[in-house]
Amino acid sequence: MQFAQAVDKYRLGAGEVECILLAALHQMVVCTDDKKARRVAETVLGVGAAVGVLTLLQKCIDAKLLTVKDAWAAYELMRSRGAFLPTLREDYFI
Repeated sequence: MQFAQAVDKYRLGAGEVECILLAALHQMVVCTDDKKARRVAETVLGVGAAVGVLTLLQKCIDAKLLTVKDAWAAYELMRSRGAFLPTLREDYFI
């Protein structure tokens, strides 16, 4: 599918469509906090092929790539820089 056709078909921003098409090309997973983009990604890539940043942070904790403290610091940094993430309690990742 051509890029312009995909943008029109899925009615997402160019950045989201680009990520989804690139992930499809390389058999990768998409991480986005845009709910509609996650639904489209799962339609194109398959169930489980799209995650949000909170899920990604939790997976990093589970894999011992981040501590709970590091995940919380990353979450706070993203929010402070304008990420549209929900307001969480500090014990969310525990």
